[in-house]
Amino acid sequence: MANKGIVWIKLDSESKRDLIVAAGQAYPKLFADHVTLAFEVFKGEFMEIMDKKVTFVATEVVQNGKIQAARVSLPEWVKSRNNMPHITISSMEGVPPKMSNEMFESGIFEARSLGDGLELAGTIEFFEFKSRG
Repeated sequence: MANKGIVWIKLDSESKRDLIVAAGQAYPKLFADHVTLAFEVFKGEFMEIMDKKVTFVATEVVQNGKIQAARVSLPEWVKSRNNMPHITISSMEGVPPKMSNEMFESGIFEARSLGDGLELAGTIEFFEFKSRG
């Protein structure tokens, strides 16, 4: 039986580099590698978009003293189940990347615009969770 996993846009290496340069790394633990589209889902739900290349725009960088993320604007054909599509850039040690979601939901953060936006690119992939058996 298939396991659930994460559907994400995995950034290409050039986009990851460009994001880190534009945003700066605010905290010690670096991520800056994907936009989560859906969490705890089966791959089959997303087969029509799997492995497609995507270009999108990072519009601003936000941080709250614990975690840093870039808000992104996705093309209309890419649907995110995340309330606020973003890339977690960095965090303090012990702060998991999912805390970016809580930061956006709280509305408590400092934001810095990326001007006209930073164009990024990646590929839609499925990361399967390991069996817990």
